[in-house]
This record gives sequence, C-alpha cells and structure tokens, in this order.
Amino acid sequence: MGKRNAPRHVQHTLRSNLGDVLDLSPQGIRIKCRRVPTGRTEIILRDFTSPGQLYGEVVWSKPSGNFHYEVGFRFEKMPRAMAERLQTIAMNHRFRRAI
Repeated sequence: MGKRNAPRHVQHTLRSNLGDVLDLSPQGIRIKCRRVPTGRTEIILRDFTSPGQLYGEVVWSKPSGNFHYEVGFRFEKMPRAMAERLQTIAMNHRFRRAI
C-alpha cells in the first residue's frame, strides 16, 4: 500500500449507494457500510452527477459496531475531470469543527 498523494477530507452529510461517506479524496474514499464489498465496486455519490462512473477496490475494512464496517476504497485510475469533480465535492462537504 503506497502513501497518499492527496489529502483526505472528513465529510459531513455525504452519502453513497454503499452508506455514509466518512472521508473522501481524489484517490479514495472511506464509507460506513453494512457489509464489506468484494472485487471491483461501483460507488455512486448521492445527489451528485459525475463525468463518468466511479469504481473502487477495497484496500482495508474494520468492524464499526452494530453490524457495520468502515471500508477504505482506492479508486481506479480516472480522467482528470473526475478527479477534479471529486475534489470539489470533498471540499464542499468537509466537516467543519467549531473552535
């Protein structure tokens, strides 16, 4: 497993076809799922259109209570327009903490 080239952005109110999105970057995504998917998995971000289909591969998973799992996906290579769109979505929905 290699080092990340892009920062992860903790998400707030972003959902996917697999569950709640916990963090997102142009390289990968962490989702709270009811089951751990296997193989190549399509990931659809709710309420957003994208310039193409988004697929990921599970690189890790861990139990997260109440029959849920936190699952880390690495995205397949994607066109620049898709990476830019993901970055915009991540920045618009990142979690903002009150200080």
